Amino acid sequence: MKSEWFWLVGGILVAVGLLFMIGAFGDTGFGLVLDGVQQQASETYSKYGYDASLQVQLTSNGWTSLICLFVGAALLVGANATAWEDTEGY
Repeated sequence: MKSEWFWLVGGILVAVGLLFMIGAFGDTGFGLVLDGVQQQASETYSKYGYDASLQVQLTSNGWTSLICLFVGAALLVGANATAWEDTEGY
């Protein structure tokens, strides 16, 4: 019963992490952050004359995404580590 919860929670955390990374809950996981404010590439280009792609960094959703992905993956690996015991040698 214990490993089923690891599978469920791990899968949910990985899914939520992916949604945070692509921006389903607000800003994407990566963004152009200039002067502490996330900006669109087109807006930055019109202001500064370049796309500022070197200033791309992790946003707060990016950090949340990485945490969810790593914890979810660890739970899934932990659940799978003892799954062979349920097969009774087959």
